[in-house]
Amino acid sequence: MPNQRLCRRLLFLVVLALVPRAAHARIILNYGDSITQIADLFDITISYPAQLQALRPDDIVINGGQCGDTSFNSARLRQAIETHHPDELTLLIGLNDFKDWSQNTPKVTFRNIVKMAKLARAMDVPLVHVLTLSPVICDDPITCARARSHVRAVNALLLSKLEFRRSRGLPWLTINDLNDYLHAYAWSDVSFDGLHLNRYGAAVVADYLNREVLQ
Repeated sequence: MPNQRLCRRLLFLVVLALVPRAAHARIILNYGDSITQIADLFDITISYPAQLQALRPDDIVINGGQCGDTSFNSARLRQAIETHHPDELTLLIGLNDFKDWSQNTPKVTFRNIVKMAKLARAMDVPLVHVLTLSPVICDDPITCARARSHVRAVNALLLSKLEFRRSRGLPWLTINDLNDYLHAYAWSDVSFDGLHLNRYGAAVVADYLNREVLQ
């Protein structure tokens, strides 16, 4: 993952248009780790939240990504919701959990994501959109293999158990298979390092959220 010292210098990015906002502007919080916060090499200006803002000029899009963050950091999510009061929340979190495989199993990550979604709802966020973890395609025989295994297992749980819960009466929750959507593209075309999005990849994710996920 990116240099942690540099990552800590990058805070929430609130992308505001230069013209006055309409009274009905919706606040969209994109919450996650470095895959949300940046694109290319530490560039927040071309991240998918920034590009989503360009697609939705009448809304306010918040970049709630933080490099190196994990699904255990619900306190940061609480703070972000208290600060921004979003109308819609997207959750793309949990990839970094694989680094401590002895404790952070896919089931633990899944439970943490569920807790985050429930926390958001308890704080009166009207719509919560959970995204499956994005692909990991790189050459390291150990680290990348562990990361891919973690991603596959977490996504399987999200698409089965969480989708089942949603279908039983959680109209405020959606489950969205971002991983499958990105597999329609050559990963080298949308990622600069096999993990993080490049400018084009961020544009693809922004377009996906705009057309298929958000209201």
